[in-house]
Parts: sequence; C-alpha cells; structure tokens
Amino acid sequence: MEPPVEGALRARRINVLPGCHLTPGDLEELRDVIEAFGLEPMFLPDLSGSLDGHIPDEFTPTTLGGIGLAEIRGMGASLATIAIGEQMRGAAISLEHKTGVPYVVFDRLTGLAPMTS
Repeated sequence: MEPPVEGALRARRINVLPGCHLTPGDLEELRDVIEAFGLEPMFLPDLSGSLDGHIPDEFTPTTLGGIGLAEIRGMGASLATIAIGEQMRGAAISLEHKTGVPYVVFDRLTGLAPMTS
C-alpha cells in the first residue's frame, strides 16, 4: 500500500480505531466486512498479526503487522474514522481536530441497539 499524496483525499479509505476489548479475530472480521463494501480499512493499533498465534521464524523485538508511519501520517486523508469502544473517543477527537476527518464512536459492535443509534 502506498501512502497518499500529501493533502489528497482517499475517498475509499476508513480509519478504524479498535478498542482493547477486541480480539484478533474481531479485527479480521471487521477488515473483511469493511473490504466487502469496497473500502480500505486502516487499523490503528492493529495487533492482530502479533496476537493471532503466529510465531515468526526469527526473533523480532517489535510486533508483527499493522500499518507503518507513512500510513499513520496519511490517516488525515481518509473519508472517516470509526472508533470502537469509548476509550477510543479521545483518539478519534484528536484525529478530527488535527485533520478534519469526521468520526463515529461505537461502544460495541454486537446487538441491534449500537447499530441503530
């Protein structure tokens, strides 16, 4: 994935700020659902590659997977931000204040009530 051109809007990209209550399987399912709508999700943080049971062949002092600094810098060119978990509201607000990218916060992704509000 190439980082966006500075200031260029990426209309198909969505930032996802997942809370700590989500599992690697939850993140993979979210990725599949978002991509099924033709969108490109940018998860921050994304520890699903490190916590899903895969063990690298060689030692690495950092986690596996996730997005790089260039992609993080480019999150301001996304269409919107989805924050999952109340603890991610502050990060979503900060991202909106710095970049103008609007956000929505879901306290959870299960049940009908969170999806209809």
